[in-house]
Amino acid sequence: MCKVFYAPINNFGIDSVSASVIYGPNGTGKSSVCEAISIALFQSSLRYKWFADRNREKDVTATNRANEYLVKYLTPMGKVQAEPGIALDDSAFSSPQLVSPEETEEKDLAMGGTILTQDASLEFARMSAHELGARVLRGYSELADHIGEYVESRVSQANTKRQDFLRMLGLSASITKAKGGYRI
Repeated sequence: MCKVFYAPINNFGIDSVSASVIYGPNGTGKSSVCEAISIALFQSSLRYKWFADRNREKDVTATNRANEYLVKYLTPMGKVQAEPGIALDDSAFSSPQLVSPEETEEKDLAMGGTILTQDASLEFARMSAHELGARVLRGYSELADHIGEYVESRVSQANTKRQDFLRMLGLSASITKAKGGYRI
């Protein structure tokens, strides 16, 4: 039997953060719960991302990998005419929608920090420090772009001020600092 452990965590900033941990013996459905939540919220999952990757899953010959994943892996076993269904809150069951294989990486980033499956944990454990750092920072690319634009604007402002200062002194604005001195 699976159990869910819910823990509010208050030492990560002003607002409290919570985590739910699903634990239990092998074969009790922990990964299936994570798979269902991922597909319901993000229309993708780590397992679907792996399945959709033609370089990773070379034995899959289907051209529509999303449909193949729904039919072969999400359809209830032993139910020939059954279709997989998913529902959030009180909504009616509907057929799950999966993103295209090209969109799985973007969805994987969106899921980051939301759902951490055993498979994802193992993937992190196998990464080098550089790979893990790049993966963590990849989620902050918008922030990095904003910081880059800010830094570029400040450098441009400083360069304009330097040129104005040099002109005020009657010097050429094309003077630049070079190793060991200045170049005109």
